Amino acid sequence: MFGRVLAAALARARDNGELCPDRDPADVAAALIDAFRGALARARVYEQSQPLDLFFATTAEWLTRAG
Repeated sequence: MFGRVLAAALARARDNGELCPDRDPADVAAALIDAFRGALARARVYEQSQPLDLFFATTAEWLTRAG
């Protein structure tokens, strides 16, 4: 369910020129969810926030980078 909501939001962002036009919103949503879960797992295992910090910083840059 959350994946569909995220994909719809990403499609709107793409249509508004806020997301790289060559990215498929459903694929991006799936990748984001998987990457977040991985970062969350690492943060829990190592008891550090660095994996999540890196996820958010990298994701923001990747999503907004022009084509």
